[in-house]
Amino acid sequence: MALNPIFRKEISKKETEKIIGKPKVSSQPRKQRSDKKYDVKIPLTPEEREAVRRMAMRSEEYPTNLCTELVKRGLQRGLPFPVVNYPSGSSKCYPAKLEKEYIDLINDWQIKWDCSRKQAAHRILIGMLKAAGELNE
Repeated sequence: MALNPIFRKEISKKETEKIIGKPKVSSQPRKQRSDKKYDVKIPLTPEEREAVRRMAMRSEEYPTNLCTELVKRGLQRGLPFPVVNYPSGSSKCYPAKLEKEYIDLINDWQIKWDCSRKQAAHRILIGMLKAAGELNE
């Protein structure tokens, strides 16, 4: 007699459920991690992408990590950033992976500037690149 129900032809479906067991369905949704990071994809022009990549190469890190770091530093400074052109048609983006507290700060700027989260993150990133001397005014 085989223990595996697939190889037993005379066993019924009810007996198989008794042997295998029914799948447990949870009524509660899964918990979210407390350190979850949220992606904000920041569209950039080719010149801005080049500046980010150049700066990332110099600091020996990935562009995503650099963008994340620059946006975080910009949010911690809390200074207003000048208005910049937003490349809405650009398909090239670099993500910034931010924790909930930084997303909340971006949302505050988003409300203040009356724009989207992406536009606020772009404005902060470009302001930080200009402050670092990577982009010309």
